[in-house]
Amino acid sequence: MVKQHLISKSNLRESQWEDADKADLADGDVRLTIDAFALTANNVTYAAFGGAPMHYWNFFPTQSDDLGRVPVWGFATVAESNAEGVTRGQRLYGYYPISEELIVTPMKTSPRGFFDAAAHRQGLAPIYNFYSFIDTDPAYVEGTEDQQMLFRPLYLTGWMICDSLMAGDPQPDVAVISSASSKTAIAAAHSLQRRGVRPVGVTSPRNVQFV
Repeated sequence: MVKQHLISKSNLRESQWEDADKADLADGDVRLTIDAFALTANNVTYAAFGGAPMHYWNFFPTQSDDLGRVPVWGFATVAESNAEGVTRGQRLYGYYPISEELIVTPMKTSPRGFFDAAAHRQGLAPIYNFYSFIDTDPAYVEGTEDQQMLFRPLYLTGWMICDSLMAGDPQPDVAVISSASSKTAIAAAHSLQRRGVRPVGVTSPRNVQFV
């Protein structure tokens, strides 16, 4: 049996742990044992916007239309592999459900990692579908996994915001950033400043000194 966490899509205060049957591994599949993951306000966002247009519930579907699996960022170890290029014992950083394990179907496998080819994940944002081997991941720093799980997804979002703004025409000279104490805002401000944009942060009085 495998434990997984389920939450009510209509009432996020209602959740439960469920024992599910351990699924057989098909050809081309990999079984990942989830070692650790982070819980932040970001995960509340995934649950609150689980439906359209963000479709966060679709990454890890359940047998019930009323229950969902909240996605989290963390690390996992390959427990079994029937896929070429993925071997038992390798560790990966990526997007997981709150569960003891996850079965993925690697595609476009390279020394850097792979995408999950599971049918229900196609058409979703590819940034969430890539799993990085930690031994070749340039962003991985040994001994800082706790910090990486907490901050890496937020800083990545900040960099994406910067890229999106700089792709506009005309490019901005000044960017006003709300919730300036958030890690995503800090990452966006840092990236914009490096691109020659003056960031102006908006925050509450109690966070001014920190920001």
